[in-house]
Amino acid sequence: MNYFWVFIIFIVLFCRRRKHRRVSAAAVIRRRKQEAKVMEEMIRSYIGKEVIIYTLSGEGHIDGVLESAQDGWATVTGFDSGERQSVNLEYVVRVREYPHDKNGKRKLIFD
Repeated sequence: MNYFWVFIIFIVLFCRRRKHRRVSAAAVIRRRKQEAKVMEEMIRSYIGKEVIIYTLSGEGHIDGVLESAQDGWATVTGFDSGERQSVNLEYVVRVREYPHDKNGKRKLIFD
C-alpha cells in the first residue's frame, strides 16, 4: 500500500513539472515577441538612412540603406551591388547609422 502512495506522489510531481515547463516556455515566447516589437519600433527611425545592422549570425553585420521594417523583418539594400537582404529582428544585436568623415564620404569599418 505504501508503494501506491509513492507512485501517486510521483505522478502528481511529474504532471506539475510538465505544466511548469509549458508555462515557462510560453513566457519566453511572449518576451521574445515583445523584444522584437521594441526593436522594430526603434529601427523604424533609421528608414531611408545608411545603416550597419549587427546580428548574432556568422555574417557579423549587414550594411546598406534601410528600406523597411515590418512584421519582425527589416529589408536592407546594399550600397554598391544594390542587392536586397532581409534580416529577422529577433537576431539583431545593434543598429547604427553609417559613419561619415568630414567630407561626407563613408568611413571604413574594421571589425
